Amino acid sequence: YSRTRIDASLPQDRISTFYPYGTANNLWRNSVEERIDGVALRYLFGRSSYGMYFSENRFDKPFANSDMPASYQTRGVFFFHRLHNFDLFGEYALIGEKRGLVTGIRWGEPSFRHLLLYRIYDNNLPHWHGNPFSSQTNYDNEEGLYYGLRLRLSRSWTINAFFDIWRHPETRHFEKMPTTRTEQYLQVIYSKSRDRVRMKLHHKNYDRYRVIDDIPKIRSEHKSVLSLDWRHDLTGSFA
Repeated sequence: YSRTRIDASLPQDRISTFYPYGTANNLWRNSVEERIDGVALRYLFGRSSYGMYFSENRFDKPFANSDMPASYQTRGVFFFHRLHNFDLFGEYALIGEKRGLVTGIRWGEPSFRHLLLYRIYDNNLPHWHGNPFSSQTNYDNEEGLYYGLRLRLSRSWTINAFFDIWRHPETRHFEKMPTTRTEQYLQVIYSKSRDRVRMKLHHKNYDRYRVIDDIPKIRSEHKSVLSLDWRHDLTGSFA
């Protein structure tokens, strides 16, 4: 059971934005009440675990976005299953009439680890209490596939890399069609005694709504960042 007051902006007495870290506007402090009644069950079996939960969530004011309900039920299941060098995990939630799913597999030896992860979140999925894997802070209207690896070549050399591709199935802001985005990342670290050298290559490809020469349309934007840094420890060792 939970009953709390939350800081939120209230244009026309409707919830627009939450401020989880507080706000300087006295009119918005403790302006919304949220009540949660629920139960969660978890079963441990060796190094694996399985569970489910149910809750009733209610705000005392409606949302400015009419697609966001002020009262809804949450039902979900989750699991983590370990089998030798394989870890299977996932969670499925039905929040009101919206669904959210994240599931994946991690495998390999400590020196060579892989992670494959899939997620899908419906548009306008209530996201006040969740923090799953997502390309954005509010994890709604997204479907994506992520692959990452960590390679430890030796005590001194480490390579981290990932590739992520996702799309927003519903329109967003001015975008009148689904958009797809990709991101690639490579990091190479060399550590020896008191020195560490790190090279990073980060590339993003986004579809965005842009107006250029008075022509509005969805355009593909690319952004690449290459960095190299060196750190020297005057007091200790990286080992």
